[in-house]
Amino acid sequence: MPMKPHKNEDQASFMGRCVPDMIGTGPNKRPQEQAVAICLGIWRQERGGPAPKKQTAFLDARAAAELAKALK
Repeated sequence: MPMKPHKNEDQASFMGRCVPDMIGTGPNKRPQEQAVAICLGIWRQERGGPAPKKQTAFLDARAAAELAKALK
């Protein structure tokens, strides 16, 4: 049976129940990050919530300058 939040279950309780189940055991064990993503997707589908923010693979010039300064 697919994992779903219980009627009055909060997100933290659901994640605590869902993530270990989604990680699984044995040779088909998933990485924790993947299990968390799956469980958050289930939660959002059932209860709503904000979609993940898009991340860019590059830094703008100001952020790159600040990073370079911080690394010196």
